[in-house]
Amino acid sequence: MSLYELPESKIVTSVYMPDVHKCLSSVAFADQLYNKFKQPAKTASEFELIKPAMSKWLFPALNSLEDYEHIYTTAGITEALLYWIHNEDREIYLLVLYLTNPSAIDGSFRKDWSEIVESGVQLVLDYAYIGTAKNQQLMLSERIEKIFYSFSKNFCLSQMRVGWVFSRKEIPGLEKLKNYNYFSGVNVLVTQNIINHFPFNKLYHELSEEHLHICQAMGIIPSDSVLLGFSENPKFIKFQRGRTNTCRIPLGGLYTSKL
Repeated sequence: MSLYELPESKIVTSVYMPDVHKCLSSVAFADQLYNKFKQPAKTASEFELIKPAMSKWLFPALNSLEDYEHIYTTAGITEALLYWIHNEDREIYLLVLYLTNPSAIDGSFRKDWSEIVESGVQLVLDYAYIGTAKNQQLMLSERIEKIFYSFSKNFCLSQMRVGWVFSRKEIPGLEKLKNYNYFSGVNVLVTQNIINHFPFNKLYHELSEEHLHICQAMGIIPSDSVLLGFSENPKFIKFQRGRTNTCRIPLGGLYTSKL
């Protein structure tokens, strides 16, 4: 019998990391944001430095992020997704695909990624689970129009809503807001401090061994992401994902007492 109890909710939660908490607790957000308010030109220039810094930081996972000329910050991936859907004229899933990789279905990297990228269809990539899984550098192409990224799952910052959009083309509404410095200064500060102190896949490296142990004890298949395991066993039916046969079991809460 497993020592681990099944979570009550299907919601995927991350894992609290004390050193990340300590790092961000040392940031004087109010003082720095007020100083930025008084120096708008400096604020704008600091924002532009985020893209090359993140491109270098995420290079092991995305080797051509610098090809995305435009960068915007949003309230997590959710706001980025809602903004895109609201302004998208094409039929989604017919003329443009929205895909998560690692997949939100089971947290694992898509085995058909190369075929999808080479198929000719236009893509929007949701990169929510990157950093929670063993690194696998994704092949990018000009057909991937936008990439959505956040610190919610890989750094347990879902309550801070720190999201980023990398786009090959200008996004008019977000561009206008950025030009007026109407963006979250908190997002910029959090991003600067995270990428200066931690690798993007910190969570995976710290929990990968325990992840395998938990999955073995529960009799489920380890996902590529340490936040998930999956199974097609009917006893996990309450975790069934959409119309698939996959039961996606969130494991984030099981690590809390181990850190």
